[in-house]
Amino acid sequence: MSVDVNTVTGILDEVSKRLSEPAKHTYSVLVKQAVADGAGDLVLCSLCVAGIGFALYFIPKLMKVCADNDSKGNEGIAASSAFVILMLGIWAVYSVLFLPFDLIDGIKHIINPEYYAIMDIMSKIK
Repeated sequence: MSVDVNTVTGILDEVSKRLSEPAKHTYSVLVKQAVADGAGDLVLCSLCVAGIGFALYFIPKLMKVCADNDSKGNEGIAASSAFVILMLGIWAVYSVLFLPFDLIDGIKHIINPEYYAIMDIMSKIK
């Protein structure tokens, strides 16, 4: 079976013309999504900074409550205060460790969303 090269080229040209508009739309949506991802990262960073401030403000107060209730024999309140202190501490440590990475990533997504749109397309092709 012989296939004419001109026929195949004509079919490919027609397909590319029909896919041109959806491809442009997809690219523009991916660029907007990259900006939204960057904005989400920056919001997460601001929440982490607020969490660190919250933890630094409330941990000393909760430690005092924990010590006062432990000396009075209120082990339940002391244990729950210790649990809250532990959770605030974990949140603060997590925020300090991952905040720089999320901040840089968010800024890069907002500054150059086209790059991340192309990288997303390339990851789907592979």
